[in-house]
Amino acid sequence: KKNFLLLLALLATTPLWAYDFQVGNLHYNILDENNVEVTTGPHSDKVIIIPETVNYNDMMYSVISIGDSAFQLNRDLLSVSIPKSILNIGDWAFGFCDALTSIIIPNSVQSIGVGAFFKCSSLTSITIPNNVQNIGSGAFSGCNSLVSITLSNSITSIEGSTFNSCEELRSITLPNTITSI
Repeated sequence: KKNFLLLLALLATTPLWAYDFQVGNLHYNILDENNVEVTTGPHSDKVIIIPETVNYNDMMYSVISIGDSAFQLNRDLLSVSIPKSILNIGDWAFGFCDALTSIIIPNSVQSIGVGAFFKCSSLTSITIPNNVQNIGSGAFSGCNSLVSITLSNSITSIEGSTFNSCEELRSITLPNTITSI
């Protein structure tokens, strides 16, 4: 019953995957005249490569964000290539991607959303780069294979449930900038 209610709550917050345009297997929303975010991708691909730029209607856009729930529930996803143009990883962006084993978060990322990697149960290690200032609550909750974490030197607080149910977590490097957990 508890898992059903959690799933129901997640689905209620999941957008209907509206998008402005599609290039290849990825869908995008236009944020402004120069920038877009990835809104959805294939939910059966094992490897996803997000481009740094995308051309649509003779306009070149920088891909600066991975939208909320963009790849959520892609149970086949093994790895994601995130370009250095990405500034934000949205809420639940990779939630329930339980086969995801490999992800490198580039130095450009400043924010990781709520539940961004929730229940990525095959993820074993993660390094949060120095530009990340915010990590949403529950971002790595349920990553029960996560063994080690290195946090950014610009993180000042760790939100509630960020590493909840990370049963194998043996090593976490906390920077001296942390003022609250």
